[in-house]
Order: sequence, then C-alpha cells, then structure tokens
Amino acid sequence: MTAALIIVRALCPSLVLVAWRRLRHLDRYIGELDKEIGLLHGVPMFQPLPLPAIEQLARGLEPDHVPAGRAVFRQGDPADRCYVIETGEVDVIGDGRLVTTLGPGAGFREIALLRRVPRTAMVRASSDLELQALTCNRFLPVVTGFPPSAREAGTSVEEMLDRFSPGDPTDEQKGQGP
Repeated sequence: MTAALIIVRALCPSLVLVAWRRLRHLDRYIGELDKEIGLLHGVPMFQPLPLPAIEQLARGLEPDHVPAGRAVFRQGDPADRCYVIETGEVDVIGDGRLVTTLGPGAGFREIALLRRVPRTAMVRASSDLELQALTCNRFLPVVTGFPPSAREAGTSVEEMLDRFSPGDPTDEQKGQGP
C-alpha cells in the first residue's frame, strides 16, 4: 500500500505537467465560447434554447469580416447562412429602400433559412462589420428541433415580414416609408 501511494505521489505532478498545455488551451477555448454563447443568447430567437443547444450553435459559428459599404448579400441570393452582428451596423435594403438598420447583437437572415426562400432584402455594411455566421445545417436542426425556439422563430419571422414587404405600396401610403 505504501509503495502505491509513493508511485501516485510521484506520478500526479508529472501528469499535471504533461497536461498543463492542453488544460490552458481548453481554458482559453471555454472563455471564447462563453463570449459566443453570450452573443447568441442576446438574439430573441435563441433565448428559449437550453444552454446545451446554444453551446452547440456557438461551436458552429464562423467569423466573418465585411468592410463598410460592401454587401453581406443581395436580395434574391440563395439562403445558406444566418448572421449575428458582433460589432458594426448594417442597412437592410428591400426593393431599393432602407427598411431598417441593425447593430451589435442583432441576428438577421433567419427568414430565408426558415422559409427556404431566397433573400428577401439586401444587407449592406454601413460600418466595418464583424459577424458570426451559422450555416443552414447548424442553424435549422437546433432552432426548429426545440418547440419554444421554433415558436419564437416563427413569431420573429412574422414580425419581420409585417415590417417589410418588398414592393408593398401601402407602406408609403401610410407614411411608413423611409
């Protein structure tokens, strides 16, 4: 028994030294993941998701930089991903008119993914933009696979569609045009 304790005492510090670099890397990764989880948790559609689902989405985020003035995508483009703004602002332009401006923490282009339709508007960076993107394959199974987030997604899509209907002349008649 004493020999076993001596071996364990000698072995433990050696194992810690061997694993130290890996543990530091894991600690840094978890810190970065926390930032991404916080970003996603601020998007209304993701708020009903349980933490493991948000973590799953956070692991699938792909950073993207878009300089000011450049389009993130154009109206009519196929839908392949949705975005969350880390820093900067975008203008959402439908049928040549400014519909809204979105800033940090806002998510966009979930409509095209959820409805499986082409992009309903152009989104252009009004300042240098840091985005986090989720591909359709990462986004849809998580959001639509959890009933509360699927309901929130449906509500979000309906609100966005009510706010923006391309080519709807009644908006200008009501004084709601830009």
